Amino acid sequence: MRVVRFLAFDARAAAPIPVLLVYRRLSTIVLTIITLLVFRFLENKGLTVPAAMRNLRSWIVGNDRPGWISVQK
Repeated sequence: MRVVRFLAFDARAAAPIPVLLVYRRLSTIVLTIITLLVFRFLENKGLTVPAAMRNLRSWIVGNDRPGWISVQK
Protein backbone atom coordinates (compact mmCIF):
# COMPACT_ATOMS: atom_id res chain seq x y z
CA MET A 1 0.00 0.00 0.00
CA ARG A 2 1.31 3.45 -0.87
CA VAL A 3 1.88 6.12 1.74
CA VAL A 4 -0.54 9.05 1.72
CA ARG A 5 1.37 12.27 1.07
CA PHE A 6 0.59 15.88 1.93
CA LEU A 7 2.91 18.46 0.32
CA ALA A 8 5.67 15.84 -0.15
CA PHE A 9 5.44 14.77 3.51
CA ASP A 10 3.90 11.66 4.99
CA ALA A 11 0.36 12.68 5.97
CA ARG A 12 0.90 11.45 9.53
CA ALA A 13 3.95 13.69 9.88
CA ALA A 14 1.91 16.67 8.68
CA ALA A 15 -0.50 16.42 11.64
CA PRO A 16 0.64 19.75 13.19
CA ILE A 17 -0.43 21.69 10.07
CA PRO A 18 -4.16 21.88 11.02
CA VAL A 19 -3.12 23.08 14.48
CA LEU A 20 -1.03 25.74 12.77
CA LEU A 21 -4.04 26.88 10.76
CA VAL A 22 -6.13 27.32 13.90
CA TYR A 23 -3.49 28.62 16.33
CA ARG A 24 -1.18 30.80 14.28
CA ARG A 25 1.68 31.81 16.57
CA LEU A 26 5.43 31.84 16.14
CA SER A 27 5.84 28.93 18.54
CA THR A 28 3.38 26.82 16.54
CA ILE A 29 5.10 27.67 13.28
CA VAL A 30 8.49 26.68 14.70
CA LEU A 31 7.09 23.46 16.20
CA THR A 32 5.45 22.53 12.89
CA ILE A 33 8.60 23.18 10.89
CA ILE A 34 10.77 21.22 13.34
CA THR A 35 8.32 18.30 13.31
CA LEU A 36 8.24 18.19 9.52
CA LEU A 37 12.02 18.41 9.25
CA VAL A 38 12.59 15.65 11.81
CA PHE A 39 10.20 13.27 10.08
CA ARG A 40 11.67 14.17 6.68
CA PHE A 41 15.15 13.36 8.01
CA LEU A 42 13.94 10.04 9.44
CA GLU A 43 12.19 9.19 6.19
CA ASN A 44 15.38 9.86 4.23
CA LYS A 45 17.15 7.44 6.59
CA GLY A 46 14.53 4.78 5.75
CA LEU A 47 12.37 5.03 8.87
CA THR A 48 8.63 5.55 8.37
CA VAL A 49 6.49 7.60 10.75
CA PRO A 50 4.91 4.57 12.50
CA ALA A 51 8.30 2.90 12.83
CA ALA A 52 9.78 6.10 14.24
CA MET A 53 6.98 6.36 16.81
CA ARG A 54 7.51 2.72 17.87
CA ASN A 55 11.23 3.40 18.13
CA LEU A 56 10.59 6.46 20.29
CA ARG A 57 8.24 4.51 22.55
CA SER A 58 10.80 1.74 22.89
CA TRP A 59 13.52 4.29 23.74
CA ILE A 60 11.35 5.97 26.40
CA VAL A 61 10.26 2.72 28.06
CA GLY A 62 13.70 1.13 27.91
CA ASN A 63 14.63 -2.52 28.19
CA ASP A 64 12.64 -3.21 31.35
CA ARG A 65 9.09 -3.84 30.14
CA PRO A 66 7.26 -5.81 32.78
CA GLY A 67 3.82 -6.95 31.78
CA TRP A 68 0.94 -7.68 34.10
CA ILE A 69 2.72 -6.90 37.36
CA SER A 70 -0.49 -6.85 39.36
CA VAL A 71 -1.67 -10.18 37.91
CA GLN A 72 1.51 -12.15 38.61
CA LYS A 73 1.48 -12.98 42.34
